[in-house]
Amino acid sequence: MIIILAGVLFFLSMSSVALGLTSLLSQDLNGIWFLLGGVLLQGTAVWSVWVVEKRAHSCHSRS
Repeated sequence: MIIILAGVLFFLSMSSVALGLTSLLSQDLNGIWFLLGGVLLQGTAVWSVWVVEKRAHSCHSRS
């Protein structure tokens, strides 16, 4: 379930990053907020998948 949510979060953040880059290219400085938000969402998605994988590997090694 976490991996599905992380995937959705990652793809939603891609649109935010794209919107931020487009805004910055058209010299709209408000695009930095979209860019930063998208990067933070991507980091959260990657981190949550890493935590789930780490827990899965630690459960396998104990059993």
